[in-house]
Amino acid sequence: MEEKKYKILIDNLRKKRFMGKWMPESRDLYQIFSREYYWSRAFTFFKKPYYGGQIWHDVSLGDYSNPKIIGKVKLTTESFLWEEEYDYSKEETIAFFKPTNELFKGMRMKFSKVEGEFINQENEVICFDPSVNNKSISCLLVRKKDFISFLRKRKLKIFWTVLGEKLISGMHPKTEIFKRLEISGLYYLDKNKLSGNIISM
Repeated sequence: MEEKKYKILIDNLRKKRFMGKWMPESRDLYQIFSREYYWSRAFTFFKKPYYGGQIWHDVSLGDYSNPKIIGKVKLTTESFLWEEEYDYSKEETIAFFKPTNELFKGMRMKFSKVEGEFINQENEVICFDPSVNNKSISCLLVRKKDFISFLRKRKLKIFWTVLGEKLISGMHPKTEIFKRLEISGLYYLDKNKLSGNIISM
C-alpha cells in the first residue's frame, strides 16, 4: 500500500478480527494456462475488475450498507488453478501461487525454464512457490533485497494478515463438546524488520 497511508491502515487493523474474509484476498485464476500469464490476450482479458484483476483494492471497515474505506492495497499474489476434471494428462488438481502482474512487471521478472520459478534480468531465481517442485506448503517466496528495492522505488509498504481457527468437536455420553478458537494477526516491516502480533479469541 502507499507509504503516506500506511500508519493509518496499520493502526486500524492492528487488533481486528479477520474472520469472514472481509480483507482483499488473492484470486484463483483457472481460465488460462500457466505460461499465458502476463503477456497473452487471455491474461489481459482477465485483468478486468470484474474478474478480480484490478490493481488497487479497497480496505473498508463497517458493514456492507455503510462501509468506511480506510485505505487501498495492492495484492502480491494470485493462485494459478488447473483442475483435473476432463483432463487425463494429470491425476490431481494443479494449484500454486504466482506474483501478480504488478509485481512481475515491477521487478522485471522473467519465466524460468523451471515451472513455478521466476528469474531476474541476470537469470537469478528471485521468486518461486516451493510446493511446485518440492514437498512443501504452497506460498510465494521473493528475494528480500529485490523486493525491498521494488517497494522503495514505488513508495509502497508491505503487510501480511494471518487468519486461522482451531476446532474441538466430539461426543461425550452426556454432553456434546464444541469449542472454537479464532486466530487473527497482522505483521509488517518496520525498518526492514518483521513486527506484529497474533490475537486469539
